[in-house]
Amino acid sequence: HNLGCDQQGRYEGLAAVRRWLLVSGAQLDAFRHSRLARRAVVLPNPVAVPPAQRLPRSLELATAATDLAYVGALTPFKGFDRLAGQWAAIARACPEARLRVFGGADLYGARAASGELTPYERHCRQLLQRGGCVERVVFEGSCGLERYSALERVAVGVVNPSGRDETFCLAAAEFSACGIPVLAPRRHALIHTVQHQRTGVLVESDQQLAAEAIALLQNPQRAWGLGAEGQRSVQQAFGPAAVQRAWLQLAQELVEGDAPQPVPVSTPWWHEQRWLRQLWGQGLVLPGWPSWPVLKALLKRGLQGGGELRPRGIGTLAGLVALLVWALLVFGKFGGNPTGLARIGERFAANPHLPQEQLLVLPGKRGNDGQQFLVLATDPFQRDPTSAAAVDNPIYRGKRLLYPLLAWVTGLGQPRLITWTLGLINVACIASAAMLVAQWAQLEQRHPRWGLAVLALPGYWITLTLSTADLLATTLLLAAAVAWRQGRLGPLAGALGAALLTRETALLAWASTGLTALWERRWRWLLPLALVPVPLLGLTAWLKARFATTADGLLATLHFGPPGLGILQKVAQL
Repeated sequence: HNLGCDQQGRYEGLAAVRRWLLVSGAQLDAFRHSRLARRAVVLPNPVAVPPAQRLPRSLELATAATDLAYVGALTPFKGFDRLAGQWAAIARACPEARLRVFGGADLYGARAASGELTPYERHCRQLLQRGGCVERVVFEGSCGLERYSALERVAVGVVNPSGRDETFCLAAAEFSACGIPVLAPRRHALIHTVQHQRTGVLVESDQQLAAEAIALLQNPQRAWGLGAEGQRSVQQAFGPAAVQRAWLQLAQELVEGDAPQPVPVSTPWWHEQRWLRQLWGQGLVLPGWPSWPVLKALLKRGLQGGGELRPRGIGTLAGLVALLVWALLVFGKFGGNPTGLARIGERFAANPHLPQEQLLVLPGKRGNDGQQFLVLATDPFQRDPTSAAAVDNPIYRGKRLLYPLLAWVTGLGQPRLITWTLGLINVACIASAAMLVAQWAQLEQRHPRWGLAVLALPGYWITLTLSTADLLATTLLLAAAVAWRQGRLGPLAGALGAALLTRETALLAWASTGLTALWERRWRWLLPLALVPVPLLGLTAWLKARFATTADGLLATLHFGPPGLGILQKVAQL
């Protein structure tokens, strides 16, 4: 039943495939935009537990149980780290409770002593140690049937805190079959396996997961009621006899050559964007309308060669969106003239390195920072005196060297090309920022698609439309943050140094990095970090010597002042 996008595309065209077996209605609803959905049949997993556990759980046994249990693999996909991050709060509220972990990895056993922990296991261990109460965490390891006797001490069960791509969740059904209430996220097929407020509780966040766990551990009567209903529900829906009848009916249909019967939707219209999936699926009656899983597989292959979407693919996708917006601006709004992004005004001297007829000048306007960067991009080191005359402050602007210098290098020093590369650098920065955020998400055991969140930041698009250095500075600081998270001193120092040469305000990030390194006693890092501002200081000294008659702080006094002064000035203007 777990067919990937590529596999669905392969089987869609095979007439010999008469049925597509899925294990829950929610799983089918998630594929309403696939051609295979027309041949789908839902047959749940059978849930069989030992005879002793099939007996109704008594209130006395439920009251005596005090532990919280997690069943599942210790992998990023299952999201045990989310529960680990909330365990301290649960443990403090329920002093008799222990966290019992039934599943794939051993955080504190022999492997921990030998240093063979996976990065995810180390991440989980850090979360547990950081929160405290780690002595009340018991790792049962991978268990067979003996786990059922251990569940007698369990009052509440937790499954798959991430909820990612859960098609059925056998662990949730087994908890219910043993009379144990289940806590799970309101994601995918968990809304079917765990009936909200009947057999367990579905939550929307990690904090709610902790709150509901505390509530059930402190209220054995309610926990017992949910567990008792879970036992009855599982036997009716997923018991061996019920599943056997469904299989026999399917076999009879296949023998008799019956056409598959449409399976009605079983999830709310808003659940996991079901209405969008159905809407796309309606188009499958049109000739040539693509099945979405097949189209998705083609997009992945085009972006990164196939497979699960990775940071590189996220960056490519964000870059394509940024390129589209940039093209709409340049060719739609400015008639194919990229200098329109620089917002050139009439107050300052014209760019001496570009023909005036090529410049899109805004009549009566002062001009924007993009105008200053365009001048410097055609002469980054202001070797021509007319370049210095065309900017408002040659020292202040000259210190922000990296952005115009990159435009000059990528434009091969040709003014006509530079007018294009100045804006395209910001397109590349949006792509790089998305990739870096995706990398950070991976480091925090989250899905890389979080990198696409940068597309929702208005500041990125404002910078793209103004051709200023803010995007480059932000991207370099993101690179520094990722390097810090990875413990890579060289890339960290390089990214911070480049950020300082883009905007001197990055000194705040440099200072906070140095203080954090001092706080965490990373003594080996202190000297390299102390040398990071040296290129900026050298550039500033050279500019001051060259433009001795210019006041370097003139613009700074206009834009910066004591904290709160600007607010008071605005209030006074009301």
